Amino acid sequence: MEINSLTFGAIDFEPFVGLAYVNLQTDGYTEPGGIAALSSGSDSTDATYSTLGLRAATTFALGSFEATAKGMLGWRHAFGDITPTSAYQFASGSSPFTVGGVPIAEDAALVEVGLDLQLLPLATFGVAYGGQFGDGATDQRFTANLSWKFSNGIAMRSRFRLRSPLSTARYEPSFDSCRWRKGADVPPR
Repeated sequence: MEINSLTFGAIDFEPFVGLAYVNLQTDGYTEPGGIAALSSGSDSTDATYSTLGLRAATTFALGSFEATAKGMLGWRHAFGDITPTSAYQFASGSSPFTVGGVPIAEDAALVEVGLDLQLLPLATFGVAYGGQFGDGATDQRFTANLSWKFSNGIAMRSRFRLRSPLSTARYEPSFDSCRWRKGADVPPR
């Protein structure tokens, strides 16, 4: 849900609230392979997230480019199954035991800052930092995007993401994130 934006000087502010429900259902299974094989029944995990925050953006000239600086501060609260668990037992027969995963932060501060440069009328380059901090859990990322819009309504984006820990860097080609403008000649697949 978005609330009308507010403008103070050259900066646009936009308060927002959000609600998301996530459900993960897994099927039961039994591993093959002797006395160390595991067995687990089907399971379901549910979590709901509420988010409250404020976005801000301003556009200005940076040399010969039009630049947009943007930021977001927010608070996210998680309800439900915030510590994922799974029950297992050895397929050859044993008492069931539970394995717990990394808990989801019940309360987290959200931070995003970024800068977009319009290189050409149809091309934009952007960099951004985002982070979630709370309850002993931290998630940080750096993202660089190159977005190119074509005259037939196709917009392609190439993205490079670097997440913490640093070993999870990856390049994401844009073909899975093509967007179609209303009225484009070629329909989406």
